[in-house]
Amino acid sequence: TRLQGDWSSDVCSSDLTNKTLSLTNVVVSNCSASSGIGGEGAGVYLFNNGAGGTVSLSATNCTFNGNSAEESGGAIFIDGGATSTLVLSKCNFYDNSSTSSFGGALAVRDGVSTITNCLFYENTIVNPGLVGTLHFAVGGTHTINHSTIVDNLTGGAGSTGVVVVGGSVNIENSIVYGNANADL
Repeated sequence: TRLQGDWSSDVCSSDLTNKTLSLTNVVVSNCSASSGIGGEGAGVYLFNNGAGGTVSLSATNCTFNGNSAEESGGAIFIDGGATSTLVLSKCNFYDNSSTSSFGGALAVRDGVSTITNCLFYENTIVNPGLVGTLHFAVGGTHTINHSTIVDNLTGGAGSTGVVVVGGSVNIENSIVYGNANADL
């Protein structure tokens, strides 16, 4: 299955408030999210509006490439509060970008994330500040296992590997190498 298009057409992404999304063997490519209509999560945008719900994303054997967000999370943006979950397994993220904020490939705010056997390479963050190809903010517990994060780029001085602004991130048996400016 292949998803392509512009965020405004709801082909790639929509406000999946208080929802669960499962993707298997899906390619999400060439999606865009402009700041006038949210600007976050060009491939997948998950948000909990605070109405007591939760958001959950599970992606297995998926590819996210060529997606561009004007704000955060070139491929995926998830902001679901403490109850949100993100599970990525055997996924590839390449050539995704965030042009004015953070998370060239992935931006996660709070919740629990598990990333296993995934590859993140040649993703770009244009913002010259604190950025990160994988950006974790606010809180939560996040684990990266047996994954590779290499050769990601930035237009400024910020790190392009993994950036942790809040919560905890455990990186186990993974390679984080060759990212512009800093790996962690």
